[in-house]
Amino acid sequence: MSGQDDETAELVARFRLGDEEALRSLIGLHKEALYRFIYRCLGDRGESDELLSQVFIRAWNSRKRYRPGRALFSTWLFTIATNLCRDHGRKKKRHPADFAVMKNHDDNVLLQQISAKPDLDTPSGKVVGREEVALLQQAISELPHLLRATLILHALECYSQKETARCLGCSVKAVESRISRARKLLREKLRD
Repeated sequence: MSGQDDETAELVARFRLGDEEALRSLIGLHKEALYRFIYRCLGDRGESDELLSQVFIRAWNSRKRYRPGRALFSTWLFTIATNLCRDHGRKKKRHPADFAVMKNHDDNVLLQQISAKPDLDTPSGKVVGREEVALLQQAISELPHLLRATLILHALECYSQKETARCLGCSVKAVESRISRARKLLREKLRD
């Protein structure tokens, strides 16, 4: 991830002053990456849509607290998303009957990014790929929240370890350790 460009910096400055048009533009720039992250954490499209809206509502309501010199705007948004996913996970544990099990396993990009399978374009590869994606997504969804969020931010959203650490409020060493533990757990789960 690179630094913010001048256009984004201008949008962020206007956003912090309460410009709703700047908010709409920033939503357009960041919603896809945030949605992917949230969906991979939660595994449910409806819940992910709802949480994505909450990310931007929370960002809008706390826009004056964002400090451009301390973190990229996208890092700040991912921090909000991570906290909302964590809160959602806690609520889900307390009230499991209120939540659906992950149903959609159609993200071949997920499998390609984690395991670098090159043959997903062939008909037989697509069938095998869907099965592997389903297994991989299920294994990722079973990881503890901090390991799952760290893995998704770093391996799938391509955040550096330093940016991932900022999003999660931990050290770079903690990110390294979490990624290693997450990959080890995934290998064990997928081996079975």
